[in-house]
Amino acid sequence: TQAARGRAVSAVGGAEARQRGENWRGGRVLGSLFRRRDFL
Repeated sequence: TQAARGRAVSAVGGAEARQRGENWRGGRVLGSLFRRRDFL
């Protein structure tokens, strides 16, 4: 089904992002959290 195909694609994308170290969205979220912690 299309849902299963989408899940497989996202799983592969997640594995590739993990190998690269981070996907850009995760990096931005972590970066903003660290920056916010520095301000506090």
